[in-house]
Amino acid sequence: MPKRLIGKFLPSPAKLKNSALAHILGEQIHNPNLWHLNRRSAAGAAFIGFFCAFLPIPFQMGLAALLALWFHKNLPLSIALVWLSNPFTYAPMFYFNYRLGSLILGESENTFSFEMSWEWLANDFFLYSGPLALGSLIAGLGAGTIGYFIISGYWRWKVVQRWEKRQKKQR
Repeated sequence: MPKRLIGKFLPSPAKLKNSALAHILGEQIHNPNLWHLNRRSAAGAAFIGFFCAFLPIPFQMGLAALLALWFHKNLPLSIALVWLSNPFTYAPMFYFNYRLGSLILGESENTFSFEMSWEWLANDFFLYSGPLALGSLIAGLGAGTIGYFIISGYWRWKVVQRWEKRQKKQR
């Protein structure tokens, strides 16, 4: 069952309830809906995690936790899936997001040059921020939607498969 497969990789509720996250979220962390692992909860958490992973913002996990809290989806899974974006995947993901945003806005792609300075941030950052933000939102929505339907479909397929297996066994 997908519940066992996904459950292997998630931290236990007790471990998360004793973490710093519990101090930030307060009593909301004890909401049982945040810890249930069923088809709707897992699929919703996949949407949240993948959506937040594509956003070029700091504290993506915090945003994923807040969205999981707000929509009552599986908290550990939504936080874990944010790690799709990591130091190895930032550059290709955000370059793709920038290209997507440039394409949608109809802007010609600027030759990207980065320089770690206040001058670059003050002048050149805004050349890239509009297409990057739009591309990130669209890519996040797309990845979240795909993740939602893959998790939901896989879960349903496994449940039907087990049900059919039980039916054959009973005959």
